[in-house]
Amino acid sequence: MKSNRVPPSIIIGILSLSGVVAALNQTLVIPLIPAFPEILDVSSEDASWFITITIVVGAVSIPTISRLADMYGKRRMLLLCLFLMAIGAAISGAGNDYVPVLIGRGLAGFGLPLIPIGISILRDSLPPHRIGTAVALMSATLGIGTALGLPLSGVLYQTVGWRWAFWLTLIVAGVLAIAVIVWVPTTHHGHGGRFDLPGAVMLSAAVAAIVVTISKGGVWGWGSPLTFGTFGSALVLLAFWVLFELRTRDPIVDLRSSGSRPVALTNIAAVLIGFALFINLLLAMQQLQAPEATGYGFGLSVLDASILMIPSGVAMVALSPLNGYLLRVWSGKYVLILGATIMSAGYVLRIFLSDTAFQVVVSTTIVNIGTAFAYAAMPTIIMTAVAVDKTAAANGLNTLVRQIGMSASSSSVAAVLATGTLSIAGAIYPTWQAMTQLNLLAAGACVIGAAISCWVPAPAAPDVL
Repeated sequence: MKSNRVPPSIIIGILSLSGVVAALNQTLVIPLIPAFPEILDVSSEDASWFITITIVVGAVSIPTISRLADMYGKRRMLLLCLFLMAIGAAISGAGNDYVPVLIGRGLAGFGLPLIPIGISILRDSLPPHRIGTAVALMSATLGIGTALGLPLSGVLYQTVGWRWAFWLTLIVAGVLAIAVIVWVPTTHHGHGGRFDLPGAVMLSAAVAAIVVTISKGGVWGWGSPLTFGTFGSALVLLAFWVLFELRTRDPIVDLRSSGSRPVALTNIAAVLIGFALFINLLLAMQQLQAPEATGYGFGLSVLDASILMIPSGVAMVALSPLNGYLLRVWSGKYVLILGATIMSAGYVLRIFLSDTAFQVVVSTTIVNIGTAFAYAAMPTIIMTAVAVDKTAAANGLNTLVRQIGMSASSSSVAAVLATGTLSIAGAIYPTWQAMTQLNLLAAGACVIGAAISCWVPAPAAPDVL
């Protein structure tokens, strides 16, 4: 059912802001991790779980809630996610001990399904000529929120204190929930069916094991029995899950449509591009803040580095109209290839153009621009390849694999940077050679992602949703 009573721009704005807040809520805590051991009197290992638990809950909730949205109503699940995210922010913001903050960070993971559900609502509620640009913006919100989360957290921490990283989420999520109730239409009440509880449990357990292995493998030791056991259990669970899903009438994930060539190749590219995106953000902040004695750093404060990073995130928002236009005149396949290619170029430029902070910001912005193109293209490809009643679940799977790529990125950054270090005034910093290796690794991931995208079948005409 298309809505003629609410202006499309209002629906687009509300849903896109919801996606940005969900991604922001995931990354806002990352710059605070070094401070939490002192703030909450915990170890660095315990503090790192504030990141891990959000990723795990997000990875588990994305496919489950996306499927529930297709079955029982997308607007209803959208409100549920906003409510849980707001409650989590309130618990973390008010917490003075480790456990309350950890519980709140777990609830923060329920915000990530907002992105695939929002994409599906846009498809249902907007006139055809507005869908392309709107979906481009909504899909890019995962990258936009991630790009803005790191610098915004630094600004909040330095100016008003760490709790405001959570209070901000609480306030914005509450306002957005009211806006959804007032302005976002109920496009349909869901298609019903039987919820695949065994499939959801098996998938959740397998995904959680994969994410924990990626996040904690460096701490446990990549060759340790615990790492091998956790990852091996995930593979066994996935194998049983695939066999079960192929025999289930209403699976949590339709593997036949998700295994189709356009969807499968897009999801593989999504892992690589999500991997590259996070490397971009982590390296840029590290380089801007590293002391000049490293030979590559600029010795900026957290606040100054954060402010310099904001334009690179804003650029992703500004490009959404262009993304929508390219999706109309080309197709999702070619926009995805373009985005991955631009990202690769940005990483190569960073190796040769890092003499000034301005050059670092420019190369970071180029990578983010490529990310905006790539992220805009993915849901367009997927929605042209799956049935209308499976769009939220299909886009949920795409969001999930992007998250897995980002999780792998964080672990890879730590592992590679540890291979080359130098000591300055008692502090340990990575060498420029280690930074260069990561830039080359990210560039290579983008090149492979572009090559895989070339195998996505091209539509006979530009994608029309």
